[in-house]
Amino acid sequence: KKGAVRFEPVAAAEAEALLAGMVEAWLGGMCRPLPLATRTAFAWLRNGDGEARTAYEGGFNHVGERDRSAYLLRTWPDYEALVADGGFYELAGKLFGPLQQAMHVVREKRE
Repeated sequence: KKGAVRFEPVAAAEAEALLAGMVEAWLGGMCRPLPLATRTAFAWLRNGDGEARTAYEGGFNHVGERDRSAYLLRTWPDYEALVADGGFYELAGKLFGPLQQAMHVVREKRE
């Protein structure tokens, strides 16, 4: 939404590991709902639980991610429910962590 980003190539072994993690998560998601909310995951990666809670539940003049999705609201009605079994942290780190890291590398090279 905020512009284009071009990522550096990834070594084949690293790319294979990242893809395997994605496939594993996808297969898990075919069997059960995955405790993962995209905006909340990036907020957690940036600044931890405080910002992630606000991203998920909302706040003053801010609609939370759960309120934009009936699926999230019904399955995990609050942040505590989303993170209760630790799956959110694992998935956020595995699926969005490398992307978050790559975005910082690209930003640093431009500056």
